[in-house]
Amino acid sequence: NESEPVWSPCGHYIAYTTNNDIGISVLSSTGGTPIQISSIGRSPFWSPDSKYFGFEWEDGIFISEFKGGSKSSCIVKGITAKSYASWSPNGQYIIFWDRTQRKIQKLSLADTTISSIYLLPSGEEIYGISVSVDRQKMLLSKGPFGGTKDLYEAEIDLESLTLLDDPIPISVTTTDDIDVTISPSGNEVAFTARSIERHLWQFPIDKISGDLIEKKGKKITETGRLNYYPSSTMDGSIVIWTSHRSGMGQLYLKDLNSNKIQKVTTEWGRNIREVFACFGDNSQVYFSSTTGGSYQLWQVFFVGSVGLNITTTKNPTSDAGPIVSHDGQSLIFYS
Repeated sequence: NESEPVWSPCGHYIAYTTNNDIGISVLSSTGGTPIQISSIGRSPFWSPDSKYFGFEWEDGIFISEFKGGSKSSCIVKGITAKSYASWSPNGQYIIFWDRTQRKIQKLSLADTTISSIYLLPSGEEIYGISVSVDRQKMLLSKGPFGGTKDLYEAEIDLESLTLLDDPIPISVTTTDDIDVTISPSGNEVAFTARSIERHLWQFPIDKISGDLIEKKGKKITETGRLNYYPSSTMDGSIVIWTSHRSGMGQLYLKDLNSNKIQKVTTEWGRNIREVFACFGDNSQVYFSSTTGGSYQLWQVFFVGSVGLNITTTKNPTSDAGPIVSHDGQSLIFYS
């Protein structure tokens, strides 16, 4: 399970993540036997002079001498996600994604101060950062949390490395475009284009502790590229979810005993997105659906019937995430 290869700037070595995402190994670019240079870490990156390498591990960023045998030192903690860190071309900064702060940050290696390069819009995340050798361009792979990522290009200030303007998209959303890197010449870009599928899985849990009883789940959807937002009846026999198998997001129901699947609502000839469904009982369903760009709550009295709009407003709003009380008398939702 070897992944995340990165060429050293000197061109002599390739570092990569090995052993099921634990540890960094290096290989001569001419071939030969790999050597493990760190027993911990993943997502390696090099200093411009190829004398140091960095990696991400346990919500932190570490750096170490490549051939010095020194102990790795942690330079940033609390990033809470893969950092996609890289050394700045002038060797003075480490640039990284800080999910906690929702910012792309730079760490000064001279005085260890951290400052912001770019604040992400709410609800977005980073999946790759690369700076051109001339320090005039930055490429980002970014997009909504859990959604499809695109490549973006931005001009940056030569010294501060801060973005001079909002990033401009340079790829088209047909796949996840992630792990972006600019070639040393500055003329080419490499990235991973990843096809996205999401399916629902079922895991048995301990009713008292809530812990998983088994680590291996059972896949319960096979059709449609995107299946998400599951909910179930109180007895767990029926599951409802949003699927893109026949539209931009409509509700489907599966009886886990018979494995029978059916669409919850009838077609009513409008561009809809049905999400956040929950059961009132085994046949009655509440959910959120788009109407004129806003989300409103709907109710289906029995599966296959036309939905009834139960919240309406003249103003744009978001009525979402309904939950039915255990006695079935109250409906709680976000607005």
